[in-house]
Amino acid sequence: MNNRNDRVEVRIDDLIAAHRPGWTLERAFYNDPEIYEVELEKIFVQGWLYAGHVSRIPGRGDFFLWEVAGESLIIVRGDNEQVHAFLNICRHRGTRVCQEPSGRAKSFVCSYHQWTYNIDGTLQSARLMPADFDKSQFGLRRAHVRVAEGLIFISLAQDPPDLEPALRDIKLHLEPYELAQAKICHTQEYDIKANWKIVTENFRECYHCAGNHPALCRLMPHIALTSPKQIEEFQRSVASAQTRWEKMGLATRNVPMSAKGYHVMRFAFKEGILTQTMDGQPTAPLLGRLTGTEAGQLAVSVSPNFWIEVSCDYAASWRLTPDGLDRTKVRADWAVRSDAVQGVDYDPDRVSAFWRVTLGEDWGLCEKNQAGVSCRGYQPGPYAPGVDGNSTLGESGPQFFTEWYLRQLTRQRS
Repeated sequence: MNNRNDRVEVRIDDLIAAHRPGWTLERAFYNDPEIYEVELEKIFVQGWLYAGHVSRIPGRGDFFLWEVAGESLIIVRGDNEQVHAFLNICRHRGTRVCQEPSGRAKSFVCSYHQWTYNIDGTLQSARLMPADFDKSQFGLRRAHVRVAEGLIFISLAQDPPDLEPALRDIKLHLEPYELAQAKICHTQEYDIKANWKIVTENFRECYHCAGNHPALCRLMPHIALTSPKQIEEFQRSVASAQTRWEKMGLATRNVPMSAKGYHVMRFAFKEGILTQTMDGQPTAPLLGRLTGTEAGQLAVSVSPNFWIEVSCDYAASWRLTPDGLDRTKVRADWAVRSDAVQGVDYDPDRVSAFWRVTLGEDWGLCEKNQAGVSCRGYQPGPYAPGVDGNSTLGESGPQFFTEWYLRQLTRQRS
């Protein structure tokens, strides 16, 4: 490594050594541009990232672009339903091959010198090249791709980490919803004035929910629990719900938030609430193979950039993309079953209303948090542990994320 990189790595080591477990991160992790560049390389280049839902590319040649960590990716549907991810870089002189954000292509043609690529990434033609030019050596560079239950994950790493444990748990819980056959009915993009970790920490805890999310509090019983008696009653209701979920064929073995980087959990609603809508009542037909409306709420996250919340009638998912030291882009998609008819079976505004309100509240909190940690007077503070061992009420999620994050910065150190 060069001297600059050595200096940055040593500084990160010192910050990690000084980190107090159970406390928030030092200011530099939110505000230092050199640490941000290390994050992009070690987490967003070397790890697995959620790119989008398969319904964005339903047919052969359908594609969309995604820019992350300084790279432009082409996500395209090839033959036999296969999903490919290519670096959007011509193998001739490096020009961006694809300019449109999405569409359908029979091939990809570089506008500079017209090198042409098949949708499987192979080089189709390169005019005026010599007779001994081997086209097979100049296909578009590939990223690794894994698809689970309609969710596309990609990795830019040469040798990516093992994603199989997360995919197995995701499949076990999501399979009855048949999200691979769902369709996106509404999309909204957000530009948040906050570091990506602040956005992630916010979404990993509900310590803030009672004071900031009135709509959410009307639906979820665990958010406002304060006494041992309330917790005991809640735990009894969860046990009853789990028996019901098992009879419906739904997985009930939660994978709680931990430093492993992903979690899968099913939550019970308050009595009479069936889904995450403004009135708690279904707004679209049942997803997949569900046999009833009382499926609770399934929450899944995969670090560093994916969350999904699945109700009986729709799924809301989020893709996070760092867009600078203090900027984060989030794409939110709402999906319903593919045969549901808009205007007859569902209204996109009603399907998306609950999370549009809740997300707006969250983004405001994140931006206030960024403003505070940007000040020189900021110092780390302790995460809340919860109430009587109930970590759902506290900040175990951000704490585990912080542990996972710091571990990523130390791995593959050369």
